[in-house]
Amino acid sequence: LIASLSGCLGSGGISVKGNRSKSLAIDNQAPAFSSELPEVETGAPVLAGDASPSAPKIFNHSGSAQPGDIIYIQGANFTSDAKVLLTSDPSAPGSELRIVNRVGSTYVAAEIPSSGSGAMFLRVTNASGRSAAASLNGPVLFHTDTLELTPSGKLRIFGKNLMSSGNTPSVSINGKAATIELSASNENQLALVAPADLAVSSQVSFLVNNGNGSGSVASSRPAVIVAGSGDPFQLKVSWGAALNFNDRLLPVTTPCNGTADDTAAIEAKLNAVTATGAVVVLPAGTCRITRGLSLKSKTVLQGAGKSSTIVSYEANFPIYAENKDSIGLKDLTFRNARSVVEGVHWVK
Repeated sequence: LIASLSGCLGSGGISVKGNRSKSLAIDNQAPAFSSELPEVETGAPVLAGDASPSAPKIFNHSGSAQPGDIIYIQGANFTSDAKVLLTSDPSAPGSELRIVNRVGSTYVAAEIPSSGSGAMFLRVTNASGRSAAASLNGPVLFHTDTLELTPSGKLRIFGKNLMSSGNTPSVSINGKAATIELSASNENQLALVAPADLAVSSQVSFLVNNGNGSGSVASSRPAVIVAGSGDPFQLKVSWGAALNFNDRLLPVTTPCNGTADDTAAIEAKLNAVTATGAVVVLPAGTCRITRGLSLKSKTVLQGAGKSSTIVSYEANFPIYAENKDSIGLKDLTFRNARSVVEGVHWVK
């Protein structure tokens, strides 16, 4: 069994069990997303409903709708005389929708007219008043793919209704316009290039608008903006700029013939990495590791290719790192030579 890890792995936790994965192949392709995903779920603001305790209340509803769709609404006080209204302006009264199903006083399903498009806001009314307006096709944010942004760095925002057919979305980061790579974006994710003039900050605020008239959604994230630029290892993620030591190489001189013990030679180069970082380069061949080796921050262990450099390990945790930043493995394969229990391991 071969498990592939793509690119340089940044902060986060990964533990590969040696007795479950015989080999671990690592290449230099970009990872799908960062190992740390900041959680957020925010939607478009809505206009408040009537204060009467008997007025309808919307708790949950369909997140998006197209012309002719059947949408659901869950809540309270959906009495037998309750009506569902649809409008493109949450301050306007709205047009009544055809209700196709009711379940008690907590659920209704209604049909969107064939002419419905763009921004859509729902209200439920009864004799006691009306609910707050709920947005159907407004943008909703879930998370980003990084906790660390850099000026001009790449990142992605995930959610729903982030793009709307026929409309152009916009995103600002800390009040500055980001560039959206439309060809790499869809309704569930936006691929962004951060503004070049972002200032270093410990807080990141996003403002997202899908362009359909539903309004903008704001979200503040516990992320940081750090100095740096570029993508030295071609990871296509913002935090790749922190791996800015790809030109500082420390080649390991060792046989890597599958017989000699290469541990000491590799360890000496790993220990020689300074605070500015370096890439420790293994030769082609089979490199034997007989005890665990620790990575410092700003260290990438790189081989000559995942089919060319084989790291054959005979001890638990052949490569490990705890509370380190900007570390990675590239262009090599780890092979469990003795059926030991623990494989590559790092914890943040």
